[in-house]
Amino acid sequence: VLPMVSCDSSKLAALRFTSNSVLKRIVASSCDLKSLDFDLRQLVEEVDLLKNELFNLYEQVCHLEHLRVLNLADNQIANVEFEFLQNSLGVLDLSSNK
Repeated sequence: VLPMVSCDSSKLAALRFTSNSVLKRIVASSCDLKSLDFDLRQLVEEVDLLKNELFNLYEQVCHLEHLRVLNLADNQIANVEFEFLQNSLGVLDLSSNK
């Protein structure tokens, strides 16, 4: 788990993980993120981006082959158009968006 709760996003330029990363869960809630500049590894199963300032769903999240849980609640997302390239997603939370 990589927890980044209530972090200062002005100092967070990007997250990049090596190809041998075994990170399974990323929590970046309440970080005031306006865009997603993360190079996410394919093994990630859970992404929690609760309470940020995201306006859309980013293609790189849709390409995660093992993604089971995606929490985008309480952001600024008004329209959702995306296609997941796998069938592993079990939970998609878009509550409290625009």
